[in-house]
Amino acid sequence: MMKREIPLLSTLDHPHIVKIYAYAEDMVKSEFVLILEHLAGGDCHRMGACREATAARLVHQVLLALAHCHSRGILHRDVKPDNMVLTAVPTNGAELDCKLIDFGIAARRDGSQRDLCGTPGYIAPEIILDTAEFTGKADMWSLGVTAVEILTGILPFGTLEDHGGDLRTWMKRVTQYEDLEDFEPFLGGSREWQSCSPLAKDFIRKLLNPDPEQRLAAKDALNHQWLQEHKAASMTLTSEMLQSLAAYVDAPSLVRCCLYIIVARHGVPDLEKFGAAFLSIDTDGDGMISRDDLAKAIDQVSTWWGPSVCPDQLLNAADLDHTGCLNFTQFVAACIYSRHVIGGQFDLLLSQSFEALDADRDGQVSVDDIRPLFRERDSPLLQRLPQDRPFGQGEWSACLRLAWQDDSKAVDSYKLGFMGVMDDMLKNFACSQAPRPSDPADMIEVPAQPAISRSPLII
Repeated sequence: MMKREIPLLSTLDHPHIVKIYAYAEDMVKSEFVLILEHLAGGDCHRMGACREATAARLVHQVLLALAHCHSRGILHRDVKPDNMVLTAVPTNGAELDCKLIDFGIAARRDGSQRDLCGTPGYIAPEIILDTAEFTGKADMWSLGVTAVEILTGILPFGTLEDHGGDLRTWMKRVTQYEDLEDFEPFLGGSREWQSCSPLAKDFIRKLLNPDPEQRLAAKDALNHQWLQEHKAASMTLTSEMLQSLAAYVDAPSLVRCCLYIIVARHGVPDLEKFGAAFLSIDTDGDGMISRDDLAKAIDQVSTWWGPSVCPDQLLNAADLDHTGCLNFTQFVAACIYSRHVIGGQFDLLLSQSFEALDADRDGQVSVDDIRPLFRERDSPLLQRLPQDRPFGQGEWSACLRLAWQDDSKAVDSYKLGFMGVMDDMLKNFACSQAPRPSDPADMIEVPAQPAISRSPLII
């Protein structure tokens, strides 16, 4: 199942879906090892009952992940609290965030998904009865069951033990379900269930409609009032992000690719902050930022004295796979540009990009291994690297430095344009001119900062 999970998980890119950084196959043991982002908080099954606001927040996050999956034709097929993992250890007063994991039995929707799969107690009735193919609506049923369990700490259709170990009896209870009143045998004495708001029960009722045609789809469920009342506050672009996006437009293409590789394979700190901004910009909840999304977000935070960002130019620079939209990784790569280059941490870009490319950690990388990661227009830059043998970090760093020098306007054009605005502003106040920035070459020579370590979760 793990081998099946890799290609599907690799195509998904969302703030609430676990990121896969690398994988390896042991041919001798016939085993796969996945290196995923570290999620420290444990799964939601261990939490027991949550406050309603917390439950709504977590359900909303998983729903965003499912909307992204379904928009790309991917079905998870095993949604449950065990597969919702918290990003950090819960602390008093802290907001909880989670990510969807375990795509081991996920599949692409191709019209032939009629096999009985999933975890008993969460499987939709039409799948048990084999009256319909597996669609996104079956994932929504599982999410409805999950919502009840997170709110109450109780599986609404009971456990296998509750049915004397008889799987058929357990599944029969699911197929005979008609409305929330049927939960009475297991939830009737639950204070948490009795205290659930009418809006929460309305949301659950619409996910647990026995008729999949009448059941809410993911994109429609996102607009339910229960989720809207409890969802996290919207986060706009910060001034640092806006500065980075403005400069990223003129960045050398090789540098842009390196930033993308760092985010995709190495990870970055503050990923949750970028995720919150990404989700706020993604107005339709499909996990992609369109040109109109960009324009609206930039317009909300732009000022006459700040950097100017053209949405079309930014999209052209950051859309490395030419889809016409930005995925999460592309967005984060653009947002961290100022941190690595304008912030004077170019050496960190060099070291982290090499670490990300060096998948087996042997200190050597070959051109053939990395060529598919770069655009055709970067070929002349890659030609500077040894073609007939592996190379180390020193040669890689030298190649990037030459690429930077060939297109040094990336920092100059942004800084000088911005300082020109500052000069005009200061003249109006009878002040002296703004000081000029240091030469970009000086910035490149800043001593390397220690690489940020992110402990991987290996399963």
